[in-house]
Amino acid sequence: MRFIVARTFIFCAALSLLGCGVRGPLTLPNVPPPPNPPEKAEPMEKQWPPAKEQK
Repeated sequence: MRFIVARTFIFCAALSLLGCGVRGPLTLPNVPPPPNPPEKAEPMEKQWPPAKEQK
């Protein structure tokens, strides 16, 4: 009796995993490569627009 119950449970578990809702082959999404870093650092002098001064 235990063998039938265990076998039925395994069959139902395997059957439920087959219908997980994802259609088609499982693939990773295409992620674009990160942008290249700038060759020069931005200047740290006067910035435009000028920052608001705090009083």
